[in-house]
Order: sequence, then structure tokens, then C-alpha cells
Amino acid sequence: MFAKKAIFGRLEGGVMRKIGLFLLFIGFVVGSCSSDDSSEVGKNDVKLKYEDFVDKKMNQLLTEDFGMDIYPGNAPPIIEGSFVGSPFFCKKSNFPDFSEGIDFGSTDITFFNQNNLVQRIDFKSLLIYNPGFTGKLERWDGKGCFISGSNNKFSVVFHTEGSLEEGNGILALYKNLVAVSGELVVDERGKIEGIAKFQMASVMLDDFGDPHGILVAVGMGRLWADDFAEHK
Repeated sequence: MFAKKAIFGRLEGGVMRKIGLFLLFIGFVVGSCSSDDSSEVGKNDVKLKYEDFVDKKMNQLLTEDFGMDIYPGNAPPIIEGSFVGSPFFCKKSNFPDFSEGIDFGSTDITFFNQNNLVQRIDFKSLLIYNPGFTGKLERWDGKGCFISGSNNKFSVVFHTEGSLEEGNGILALYKNLVAVSGELVVDERGKIEGIAKFQMASVMLDDFGDPHGILVAVGMGRLWADDFAEHK
């Protein structure tokens, strides 16, 4: 309502002045949008590094404590697409945990917007829990993730926004470090069949106070694995 009054309140006395102000406003908005777009493009052109996401302590947790394979290299295979890991066994954790050796359910992961020039890729996943776990679904979304590797081996690491859900409600929100590694398998025609030696680790970075007391503590995490995650 305020905007309508500003435009129509004094039409007779200041048409040209208002048109001028309107054009000035449009120019300002266009200029601001162009500036923001350029900033975003520039940000996406910056080459990422493993150390942008993983410090020495976290690298020790992933590679030594969990025994996870992190593949170096700046020429990873093109892994864009969706994959399903099922069964999804917890192989290891860095805290007393009932779930080691337990099948959590299935995970549906998608990689997209891969750019090997800056070693950047986007990621999203949906973990569907087996009965008996707190929550039914867990979602992870990562934009601007780091990807490395060579030949058919790859690793992806990133910080993600996560949510633990049940029914139509969100039980908890958090931030975590996620690492994914594996070996891309393609047929003789070059068609992707899946990911062999599929590994996924998650370490809690921020539990936002965990008001319901249902999340693992900050710094705690798990490694999951599947011998072969099929391409959808």
C-alpha cells in the first residue's frame, strides 16, 4: 500500500520528476544485480583446495582413524548423476557407537555442476533409515564442493547443511563435514554403471545446540561403505 501511495499520490504535480526517479531506481537495481552476478561468477571461478574444507586434524580423522581413501589429483572422472548405496553399513565411528556394522538403510546421492578446471562440484543426498533409528530421513546439500582424483578414482569433500526429518517435520538441523570416495565404473561404451568401493564419512561441525539431544556430538562422526553404489 505504501508503494501505491508513493506512485499515485501526487501524479499531477510531479510526473517528470517521478519518472526520472523511477528510471534512476531501475538503473540502480540493474547495476546492483550485475555487480552481484559478477561477484558470484568470480567466486565460482576460484579453484578449490582440499585444505579449504579439511584441516590436519580432520584429515587425520578421515584417513587414519576411519581409514578412508582420499584420492589426490586434479583430473577426476566425470561423476555427474545419481547413485544408490544399499545396504549402507556403518564401518567405523570415533565414539562409542552401537551402530558399527549395522545397515542404516539406503542413501541416494546426486552429483551435478562438475567443473574440473576449478575442481568444484555440487552434491545432494537423501539417507532413508531402516526401522529402529531416530528419524526416517536425513538430507545433505552441498554447493561448491571440492573434487579431486585421477583416472577412475575420485574424492569429494564439503561442508553441508543437514537435516534429520520424520514425517513432514524436521527434528534437527546441523552442519557437517562430508567426504565421499570411490572408483567410477563404466562399461565398454563409456556408460556409467556405478561407484565401486563407495565410502562416505560425516563429521559433526555444528549441532546448533541440539535442543532435542538426538545428534552426535560436535567432532564425532561415522564412516559408511557399500561395495557398489549403482547408477540410477
